[in-house]
Amino acid sequence: MSEVSREVCEEYLDALVTLELAAKLAQKDGRKINAAIRTTVSALLPRLSDRKVRGIFTGLALQPFPDGALKMLRRQLDSMVGEPV
Repeated sequence: MSEVSREVCEEYLDALVTLELAAKLAQKDGRKINAAIRTTVSALLPRLSDRKVRGIFTGLALQPFPDGALKMLRRQLDSMVGEPV
């Protein structure tokens, strides 16, 4: 298994949390969650430096239901760090 740098991990986690916040605020404001996620990904992409992290979030934005994909990413991360699902 390849070693992932701390910076890449932090970039991934920062982007994930940013998208989760955007989705929650859209829900609270009564806006479309999937559209808010896609808009936030578009704003985040220029700031993401790692190719793989960019690919993950580009792919997420292209999903028919990005909200479901975002929740899947969170579940995967939680299971990897040993959090109860």
